[in-house]
Amino acid sequence: MLSVQAQTADRLGNAWGAAVAAIEALAEQVKRGTVNGQLTEVQGLLEALPLSSGDFCRAGNNLRNAERYMRSQELGAAIIALRG
Repeated sequence: MLSVQAQTADRLGNAWGAAVAAIEALAEQVKRGTVNGQLTEVQGLLEALPLSSGDFCRAGNNLRNAERYMRSQELGAAIIALRG
């Protein structure tokens, strides 16, 4: 049986991988202009990660900026915001 620390590290790794995959998928959808409400999914994944307050705020701001850029049809800027 895995130690509690190993189990926790494994869960965090899974959550981190899911968040990264969701952001990458979102960036691909932005490139194609076919975003289907994944911003809330990515926000939920970010909330599940053990980020510092600064990192969490920065990531949240990037998501909000990407959403605004997408609404304005500024897809290149939205992709940059997601990667920021």
